[in-house]
Amino acid sequence: MGLPLMPLPSFIDEVENHMILNPMNVNQQICFTLQLIEGDSMHWKKTALVELQDPVPPAWENDWDLFKGEFNLRFKDTQEQDCAAYAITTSKVVQMGSVCKFMDYAQDTC
Repeated sequence: MGLPLMPLPSFIDEVENHMILNPMNVNQQICFTLQLIEGDSMHWKKTALVELQDPVPPAWENDWDLFKGEFNLRFKDTQEQDCAAYAITTSKVVQMGSVCKFMDYAQDTC
């Protein structure tokens, strides 16, 4: 059994990396992020876009950290930390390839 695939950066990590290269104001950041949402998350996207047009907009309208918190509350894997802790404490993190790949995987798991 080989080393598991490295975890991919989260959707929000990828969006924030894009925004480093393409600076935007907070409202643009939020609208850009909503624009990228597709698939099973479309219902939340539509609801969020309607909320932005509301006379009393959501608290996250002009606050990236609040928006990111709301996004993570809905979409982040809540068991990610538990799974990583289980892998570390049950010796599921083992070296099967190069030391460099193992160290990267172990660090990402931690």
